[in-house]
Amino acid sequence: ADRFIEYTTVANNGATHHESNKNIEITTNNYAFETEVNYKTILNSNGQQLEAFVSYSEHSGKDKMKNSLYYSNGSHLQNTSALQLNKEWYGGVEFLHPVNKRINCKGGYHLSDQNFRNNFNSESYDMNAANWYTDTELASRFTYHRHTEALSFVFGITNTTWDGDIGFRAEYTSTTQNQNKTQSGLEIFPTINLAGKVNGRHTVYFAYGRRINRPSVKMLDPFASKYADELNIHQGNPDLTPELVNSFEVGDRFSYEKFSGSVSLYYRYINQAISRVKLACNDSAVSVTYLNLGHATLGGCDFVFSYRPFTWCEITPAANFFSASLTGNAGSNIVDGCEFAWNGSVSFLFRVPKILNLRMAGYYRSELPSIMGTYNERWYADLAVSKKIFKNKGQIIFKIEDVFDSYLYGLSVNGCNDDGYHFSQQNKRKIDTAYFALSFIYNIDGNNQPKKTGKESFYLDSFEK
Repeated sequence: ADRFIEYTTVANNGATHHESNKNIEITTNNYAFETEVNYKTILNSNGQQLEAFVSYSEHSGKDKMKNSLYYSNGSHLQNTSALQLNKEWYGGVEFLHPVNKRINCKGGYHLSDQNFRNNFNSESYDMNAANWYTDTELASRFTYHRHTEALSFVFGITNTTWDGDIGFRAEYTSTTQNQNKTQSGLEIFPTINLAGKVNGRHTVYFAYGRRINRPSVKMLDPFASKYADELNIHQGNPDLTPELVNSFEVGDRFSYEKFSGSVSLYYRYINQAISRVKLACNDSAVSVTYLNLGHATLGGCDFVFSYRPFTWCEITPAANFFSASLTGNAGSNIVDGCEFAWNGSVSFLFRVPKILNLRMAGYYRSELPSIMGTYNERWYADLAVSKKIFKNKGQIIFKIEDVFDSYLYGLSVNGCNDDGYHFSQQNKRKIDTAYFALSFIYNIDGNNQPKKTGKESFYLDSFEK
């Protein structure tokens, strides 16, 4: 990738204090390897089941930032490179024991192990000597190891009109950074799920759960391997602690002849919420990093509605209205506020029997609050065409992402540095996300492939459930 950067620093009186232009060449070389093995067997006629699984993934990347041309003779010029390697093991066993037709018990043991390494190097240009020299103070190595073992148990009851389960997960985790033990401890995560049928059309439910979101290595790695200019320096925070989420939800799922959907009310209390933040480094630059807030809350209403006026047509609107509150400190900035926001989508599915399916979808997200500013609104649209082949065992899919190339990222920040000086920054980026993909899927046994479990969203990375 090539990036051209043009920036100007303006004094309070409006006069230009400093300006610069430069071209930067960014290269990335990556490889990834993932494998997974599952085994499941039924032990007896009562329905006892045993399942074992193990997976391994390895991701490696080498990122380089090289200044190829620079027009200002008085500013700092820097090249960086980072070599990263991330290895993860995950495995476990689960046992299902039906007590009778109504009651069943399920238990399991899970183990995960992650190792991450980042070798970071930097060099700067000496304008007087007209040569490059190694930044020995910045050349560093960051290693991270996390080991987790967990025991889980779920007790479930099923009736003709209602069902429910109650369970817990006990999890012990130890982490090490640069061969120094940083965190360890035992956490308990209870869950409760209740659901009951009403007049055959509606199912009302209640759910409570406690979970943990641990910071990713990107959030922890303290070395700025990704930044491409001295005004926005990206680096992780190795002192981050996991965020703990208590989630409550109550809702109704309904189904009629031509329409179906769900409506829910939810509330989440997030302790030590992980948030992305910008802090002033000097009179021009900001550091983009991650911090733990004291706590945050998220409450709102979510609905999905599907209408089928004809067998060949389906319309699905969805919306999420919510209020977010933030409490804590970001450097010298006291955070204590509450904001309202929403996002929505609508999709149209048209089926031409034995020929193809056509799906069009549009998405919108309103302005969102950040710790010291506001994320700009976003909107985009997708288009996809699919056709079943080989007696429905195969499928061809043609998809266009962001048809109108409208995806725009923006963040407005207003804050205060440690010296008491106020600063502001308006950051807008046009991300070229319009592309098309042609894919082919063939299932040997004719069954659909299982969906992969989605990653957990951190509090301010995404407000989607």
